[in-house]
Amino acid sequence: MTRARARGREDETRDPRLISRRDKAANRENAKTWVVVGGLAVAMTAVIALVYENSTDGFLYGVDSIESYADWTGGGDGEFDFASGRGAGGAMDFLSGSAIFGAVVWALGLYYASPVSVVMLFLGRTDSERPSDWLLRKATGTAQMEDASSASKALIACWFLLSGVAVSQLGDAAFGDATWQISSGLGFAVIAGVSELGRPKRVDEATMAKLEAQYADFCAFGEKRLSRSGRCHQSEISKAFRAAYPQHAGEDVLDEMELRSLIANYWPGAERSPRGYYKNLSLLDRDGAPLTDRVSVKDLGL
Repeated sequence: MTRARARGREDETRDPRLISRRDKAANRENAKTWVVVGGLAVAMTAVIALVYENSTDGFLYGVDSIESYADWTGGGDGEFDFASGRGAGGAMDFLSGSAIFGAVVWALGLYYASPVSVVMLFLGRTDSERPSDWLLRKATGTAQMEDASSASKALIACWFLLSGVAVSQLGDAAFGDATWQISSGLGFAVIAGVSELGRPKRVDEATMAKLEAQYADFCAFGEKRLSRSGRCHQSEISKAFRAAYPQHAGEDVLDEMELRSLIANYWPGAERSPRGYYKNLSLLDRDGAPLTDRVSVKDLGL
């Protein structure tokens, strides 16, 4: 009971930006579930589309095909020219509403995920980079879409729109029906959404540079002032670090939750209690010797 209460207090005070191994395992299981559901939906829709494509005339008219119905009524080729009608309609199939919708859905799915991302999702892994970011980095050298110019964003969007059109037309040529374009595109877009939810939080270059500078300064501080043994309180580390690096002194620059993340990344073996006390981590003085005056609970006002 005591252990359960302590775990509950730790969950309440845990940094929401830190993901535990249990949460990662749960996310992988949820991702696999959604992938299975999306795959089954795509497979069932494809089967229904194939059955509908091969048996539409039978469902509607009770015959194998409209051509056989025309022959049965004595229409012949002279009266019913289905070939010419299909050819005239085929020229406009590319601009039909279903074809356009299928192309847009496929373009949206390919923008956020690639077939490689889908395979990695089946294996319980998440690709950290979008296909759009990869193409942007190869074409312009910019790391991610948030830092790209408007012209670059427009060019990347046009590229994936053309890719969606190409995939849609290949499906139309293979199956002869826009149903395949829409159903498979929706299924792929769902899987792409699941893959996007599993990716790490995206930050721009300025924020990333700030986080890297903070971590580099804390690592330098840790090499001089921290020992991976003993005990200490987070307030001791915070006070010493902010005094050594005044650029991180303000709470608006580095709050206590961010400092806790720095400590966890610097030394994952440090165990933190709900009250902020660390085990397997202690503060050294400026000469590298252990501190003699320890901070007590009474000093902290707890």
